Amino acid sequence: MPKIFYTSDPHLNHAKIGEPDYEPRRFETFGGLDGMNDALISNWNAIVSQEDTVRVVGDLAMGLHENIPPVVQRLNGKVELISGNHDFRPKSKRNMLSKLVAEFVREKVVDLPGIGPVLLKHTPSEEKAIEYGIQICGHVHHWWTERFVESNGKFGIMVNVGVDVRNWKPVPEEKLIEIVNRAIKLQKLMSGTKFWKVIQNRSEGVTITHDKESDVIKIRMLPPYPTLKSKIDETSAWLATNLKNDEVESFEISNWSKQ
Repeated sequence: MPKIFYTSDPHLNHAKIGEPDYEPRRFETFGGLDGMNDALISNWNAIVSQEDTVRVVGDLAMGLHENIPPVVQRLNGKVELISGNHDFRPKSKRNMLSKLVAEFVREKVVDLPGIGPVLLKHTPSEEKAIEYGIQICGHVHHWWTERFVESNGKFGIMVNVGVDVRNWKPVPEEKLIEIVNRAIKLQKLMSGTKFWKVIQNRSEGVTITHDKESDVIKIRMLPPYPTLKSKIDETSAWLATNLKNDEVESFEISNWSKQ
C-alpha cells in the first residue's frame, strides 16, 4: 500500500548551503556538495518507493537550472512540492520545478489521520498556526523542531519537518502523527500553568523530541528562559510528574545553546 512522507529543506545541489551563513555542518557531515546530494537522495530512496508520495514543504533544490532536473529525477516517489522561498522565485525556476513534480502549490491543507486538517506551509506563521491549529513547516533548519503559539486564548502548534532535525530523511506519516499528538498533549497539559511561557517560548526556539530508544522526552530551549536554572529544574520535575505514563518514563530539559 502506498505511503505518505513529509520533509523540507533538502536544498539539493545548493553549493552555498555549506557556507557559514547557511548550514556549514552539512558539508562537514557529508563531505561537500556531492556527498550531501548522494546522502540525502540515498536516505530518501531507502524508505520511499516509486508508489509513495513525499510532501516537500519547501526548498527542494538549488543551483543552475540545468543542474536541478538530474538531481530531482533521482528521487523515488511522487513529489508534492509546497513551495519555499527558494522554489518560487524566479519565475523561470518556478516553471521548471512545476514540471518536475506532481504538484506545485504555495500552501496546502491535508487531513492527517486521527488529527484532522493541518496546514502545510514552508515559512512558520504564528497567525496561520493559530488559524489552523497545526502547521507543518520548514525554513528554520536546525533551530527548532516544534513551537507553541497562543493569541487571545487560541493555540497553535508548528512542526518543523526539515531534514536538519529529522535525521536527514523524510518523515513517515505515522511518525508525524506521533510527533503532532505528543505536541498536542504537551500543549494541553502546559497551557494555563505557570510553566506555559517557558515551554511556549514564543520569540525564541524550543525543541521537543521523543527518543524511543532511551524512552526520554527531550526539551531544549534557547535563552532567555534557560538562563533561569531553577525554572528549568522546576519545569522538568513538573513534566516528569504530569506526563509520565506507560510509554514515556523520563524527561530531559536542557539549554539548547549548551548542546
